[in-house]
Amino acid sequence: LGDGSIDKKYLQPFYTNSNIDLIKEFADNMEHVFGVKPRIWIQTTGNFNGKKSKWLQRFNSMEDIPKDYQIGLFYPKICGVLLHGIFGPFAYGKNKQITEQIKNANKEFKIGLIRAFFDDEGSINSSSHTMRIFQDNKSILEGIKYLLSEFNIRTNPIRFYIKKNKKRHYFNITGFGEYDTFNRIIGCTSSKKKQQFELLINKVKNSKYFRNRYKDYLRRVTPILGQ
Repeated sequence: LGDGSIDKKYLQPFYTNSNIDLIKEFADNMEHVFGVKPRIWIQTTGNFNGKKSKWLQRFNSMEDIPKDYQIGLFYPKICGVLLHGIFGPFAYGKNKQITEQIKNANKEFKIGLIRAFFDDEGSINSSSHTMRIFQDNKSILEGIKYLLSEFNIRTNPIRFYIKKNKKRHYFNITGFGEYDTFNRIIGCTSSKKKQQFELLINKVKNSKYFRNRYKDYLRRVTPILGQ
């Protein structure tokens, strides 16, 4: 739903990222569930000029991949067929959605989905107290907001800005209670995001404004974090 897709024609799952932690996590999960290893390719990063990137070279091992390259993982058709069989048509190429099967999945799965989506499409900045989730597809953001509400994590309204003549949608998550609950229940894999979470939570927690509202915070989040 984030930096991946299932090919519309051949139903082959694909995932791409320059963050090696996320790449390894995806590959480990796919091998654990399906027992298959990916075809690994690299391409140059920073393709913001509208030109289509070309895949440069195939690798047999993660350890052989040089730094500062975009990494792509490719999987066989049977994996895409099974994923759609379980979760419905949630990803056909660029057409993605939060299906009813996803909404009816167990909470452990939903936590994993939100976590992975935030790793791909989210940002957190302790200096500006900003936690944001992006996605061009507004309906997917609405679905993520719905899933977050099941964990009593409040989100701000969806807004947009224009970039390269295209609407880019996003919503923010604000407030110590939301930061802390998200970090404890959902979390993230990206080491950079983990560091920013810790800095942000400590900064807000040590503020005079928060200390005056600490009892209200505990009253609201204790039942949530105790689940």
